[in-house]
Amino acid sequence: KVDRKALPDPADFPHSESVGGDYVEPGNETEFILAQMWMEILGIDKISVMDSFQDLGGTSLSAANLMVRIRTEFAYSFSPDVLLQAPTIRRLAEAINEHFTPVNTVFVPLREAAPGSPVVLLVPGVGGHVFSFLNFARALPFEATVYALKPFGVGNIDELPTTVEAIAAKYIAELEKICPEGPFIVSGYSIGARVAFEIARQMESLNKPLLGFISFDMPAPGFPPKRSLASKIV
Repeated sequence: KVDRKALPDPADFPHSESVGGDYVEPGNETEFILAQMWMEILGIDKISVMDSFQDLGGTSLSAANLMVRIRTEFAYSFSPDVLLQAPTIRRLAEAINEHFTPVNTVFVPLREAAPGSPVVLLVPGVGGHVFSFLNFARALPFEATVYALKPFGVGNIDELPTTVEAIAAKYIAELEKICPEGPFIVSGYSIGARVAFEIARQMESLNKPLLGFISFDMPAPGFPPKRSLASKIV
């Protein structure tokens, strides 16, 4: 835990330029403590309370580290994807001070576009961290609304689907509540690509407008062929 008595007055925090642009100093104790955490975790000497965690080089691993530090210091738990809703020290401090409850949904918005634009769905791999998709969403060379799909069971549903087919069907049912129109591009990383493929297959059977399927780091079904242990040793 941070020794609060040893902290300098936030008013004494030096003025300078931060990595992310014009420097804005911490305005209260929570912001100052968070600034210390961010500087230690990200290895940056000066951080403005208006800088974005992602723009400063934050990763899913450093985000998870930050959430552990926040839970220890403030006795308040967030999942790393809260940094997509509160990406700056100022907004994160407000979330802590106001006991903010993140939006409880499996669909985490990463990018918004005009109605009628393609809707890109991103399914994560093992661990279910959607944070790592942010840079991909930003780098898309076309206008699109982008959602990362959190795994079921992360504080968002009581009855858990137990098969890939049931998981895909549940995602599609949840999608109907927020974005039924499309057109859709479905994508998945690692084992998430298996779920994404099933989502795309079921979408086609439901005659939903599907523009494409993208797989990251996942072999195609049936490839490579399974080999016996003896052949692997030879």
